Amino acid sequence: MTDTRDLVRPDGEDPRVADMETLDPYLDAERDAGLGAADPRHAGGAVRPTIRWFGVEGALWGVLVAAIVLLLALAALRALDRTAPPPALGAVPPFAFVDQNGETITRETVRGRPWLASFVFTRCIGVCPRMTERMRALADDLPPDGQVALLSFGVDPAHDTPEVLRDYAARHGADQGWLAEHWHFLYGPAAEMEKLSRDGFNLAVTRDPTLSPGDAIVHSSRFMLIDGGGQIRGYYDSFSDEALEQLTRDLRAVMRAEATGPIEPPPAGA
Repeated sequence: MTDTRDLVRPDGEDPRVADMETLDPYLDAERDAGLGAADPRHAGGAVRPTIRWFGVEGALWGVLVAAIVLLLALAALRALDRTAPPPALGAVPPFAFVDQNGETITRETVRGRPWLASFVFTRCIGVCPRMTERMRALADDLPPDGQVALLSFGVDPAHDTPEVLRDYAARHGADQGWLAEHWHFLYGPAAEMEKLSRDGFNLAVTRDPTLSPGDAIVHSSRFMLIDGGGQIRGYYDSFSDEALEQLTRDLRAVMRAEATGPIEPPPAGA
């Protein structure tokens, strides 16, 4: 028979309990953490381990960091899109022409909103059809409420009457939706059209009557961006995707600036 006195240590602690605690690492961890018997994890005499979710916490931190990086990237893209309008390159002089619907269009008609300009003629077998198609495609990215006007100046008035221009506009989808009211194909005296091209936009127009009608007129294939104050803001190669993307960015910059008030031309040399 074992003497129970041998199982009691001088400090009064039962050595069998001490051995049990030493053999139970979960119990040691619970005790070190200050958990008492009232802790619900001790219910029924069972001790459940404390689980630390380091894996879950790490995943949550990863998601948080990724979200921050995404927000910073979006902010950088917005900053790139919020560039200042390009500098003014000169003012468009006054003009007055008749469009395909018989309406007189002047510089004042489009004052207060940006507009895009081009020079075309309907018998052209070279650049004009492609220019008109490119302008039509560009229009798909414009606000559909007339915030931007399109002006195509006709350089062959001997043939391109308002009626001819109306048929040409219809063939290129310029009579659909908002374009029917805001894309103007303009008719006027040849001398005035040439003067506007040469003196207003610094673009040459030449004629060679010895050539076929589709080749007899040589003009620029560029698109021009004009702000609501009549200032030219840029020239863009109508056949370059990169140039038209820049045109779209510049147009947005002009529209943002005009939304806060009329654009003032920048100082000379700016």
